[in-house]
Amino acid sequence: MFPYIILNGVSSKTINGLLIQNLPPISKPQMRTSIEEIDGRDGDIITDLGYAAYDKTFDIGITDKSVVNQVIGFLNSEGAVTFSNEPSMVYQYKIVKQIDFERLIRFKTASVTMHVQPFKKCLTEKKLTFNGADQIITFIDYYGSKNGVVSTCSDGVLTFEGTATQNTTFFIPIEALKLNAGNYRLDVYSSGMTISCECSLVNDSLAFGYCFGENPLNLLVNATVSTTANYSTFKPFNYIYVNIPGDFEADFSLYIKLSLVNENEISIINKGNVYSLPKMTVYGAGDISLGVNGKDVFYINLGLENNITIDTTNLEAVKDGVLKNRLVTGNYDDFKLEPGVNTINYDGIVEKIIVNDYSRWL
Repeated sequence: MFPYIILNGVSSKTINGLLIQNLPPISKPQMRTSIEEIDGRDGDIITDLGYAAYDKTFDIGITDKSVVNQVIGFLNSEGAVTFSNEPSMVYQYKIVKQIDFERLIRFKTASVTMHVQPFKKCLTEKKLTFNGADQIITFIDYYGSKNGVVSTCSDGVLTFEGTATQNTTFFIPIEALKLNAGNYRLDVYSSGMTISCECSLVNDSLAFGYCFGENPLNLLVNATVSTTANYSTFKPFNYIYVNIPGDFEADFSLYIKLSLVNENEISIINKGNVYSLPKMTVYGAGDISLGVNGKDVFYINLGLENNITIDTTNLEAVKDGVLKNRLVTGNYDDFKLEPGVNTINYDGIVEKIIVNDYSRWL
């Protein structure tokens, strides 16, 4: 089979008359180093500074001068390149050296030099999707008004607006919930002014029933509060209980999740031969922590944004193309997946995690 290259999904074989005469050898990028000599000390100190980008050069030819403009357009590009001697791998490239197209026209051959980044990835690697603990509560659309406060429930988010003329309690219905024996966790994220308000999952009014855990949760401003309960027998629940004190100006939203307690860990295999810097999209609400191999790395103030993508290679966090770096604190360089099995741990209200670019090769 004749050699070929693929630039951003377009094969050189699509240009009739263009020949890839040879391919660059498969080689390992060079490690950049700093060498320091110290008077009075034998030898020197060598510090690794990371792998360097490098050049890949190959020759092209044409069988017909009329295709030169097509060839110029094809090579006037940058992005992803695959060489036919590594058909499952993709490099990031940019052509920075001038191509002698005059030589290509006159002698029907020329050299092309691509400046490639040191790491390559697998074209066939698929994204990984991990679901967090399942939400057990099924919410019902709701509207209620009491003592100057309006409460609504839509798409699983509860909102409260108005000024309470007196101590006000809402019992917001949910689909009848029947918990079997087990260990459960209730998380409530509040966005807005909620300090001194209470919330819980209850079976009936507190005077005649019981709440999840020992006591209702005291809510905080723009934060997640949690409690757990271990039930040895069947327990039914029917309402979300929210208490608002008198003269309180309510303007807040609640995201509530009930789930079975789990280990909050996922395993990922980096199939490559060098550490990778993955791209992760986290779905959930409130405050979320994210770590790797037992080390906490990121703290995410997701709030009610629903999701955020952490791009560890480009050192940025985005949602729908908009930068959200202010929502994430932590050192991007610390989130590395070593070759082999890695563990990602998380805490908070996490619905789903999608991971891309988790394997990498030299």
